[in-house]
Amino acid sequence: TGSEADLRNALLDRPALIESGFEPLATERPTDAGPIDLFGRDSDGRPVVVELKRRRVGPSAASQLQRYVAAIEREEGDNAAVRGILVAPSVTDRARRLLAEHELEFVAVEPPSSTGDAGENNTLDTEPAETNAFDPAVDDSAHDSAGDATGNDESEAAGTVPADEESN
Repeated sequence: TGSEADLRNALLDRPALIESGFEPLATERPTDAGPIDLFGRDSDGRPVVVELKRRRVGPSAASQLQRYVAAIEREEGDNAAVRGILVAPSVTDRARRLLAEHELEFVAVEPPSSTGDAGENNTLDTEPAETNAFDPAVDDSAHDSAGDATGNDESEAAGTVPADEESN
């Protein structure tokens, strides 16, 4: 698996992996909540905060993204419609619920391999986070210890694409 920098560079080269019309404007953009991995605007001109993770992630990544979105909302003003997108190979159920609770999105992308080998899968899972409410009584910490477990989960996205593949 490639590094987070490899993933960032691949997305800068091919921003449509995040979504069609996404325009990257800055990397490591400073905010009062810390630096944002990738900042840009969507096709409607809305600010978009993109948090990159090279491995499967848990709730801590969703919380981190929420803090960055809130920081940009403070900068942009009260009526800012700031979007947040978590880009990672997969997320745990608990992280998916947190993303949905905060109206944040998830895009499944595998970091490019360090060898640059492209696989045969050229589909991209860009489904938004599920809309079911977060249930704090559900504890799936066994799946996401330290917020970055790599175990299998029944909700793991099935259509991830390595970021170094060429789209058709």
